[in-house]
Amino acid sequence: MKIEVFDGNLESQDIVNNTMRIGCRAVVLHDSKILTVYDEKWDITSLPGGGLEPGETITECVIREVKEETGVIVTNPVEMVRVIEHFDGNSYTSIYFKCDYVNSTNITSLTALEKEVNLLTRWVTIENLMTELSTNRTLHEHGGNIHDREFLGLINSI
Repeated sequence: MKIEVFDGNLESQDIVNNTMRIGCRAVVLHDSKILTVYDEKWDITSLPGGGLEPGETITECVIREVKEETGVIVTNPVEMVRVIEHFDGNSYTSIYFKCDYVNSTNITSLTALEKEVNLLTRWVTIENLMTELSTNRTLHEHGGNIHDREFLGLINSI
């Protein structure tokens, strides 16, 4: 499934020259809870994931990103939905995967930015996550958009 979202008054003809960035995100259920990451600086909750690296497959990306951000090992990623966001000059495709939980190493490899925002691993119930994503507008100017995207990815992946 593919969901496209256009910012403001943009239309299809306005984004033909946009640069596209691809990211992969994981929906991991374990003990009736969903794995999330929490950006403490900006009060943003999201599903673990990040950008596709050159030469990497999308399944390799989602497995790597989950381990780097949370220390959790996942397997069997199954693509569920693509949320494509179009802005003036840039477009972003977030590919959501349902993944199987294997175990947690409790060892992360956070980037400098992830350390700066104090990125935390959290396990939350589906109900609490849906409430958080649909009601918290965050402290960041684009936080509401991020939560809306994560909500779309989540509800189409569970």
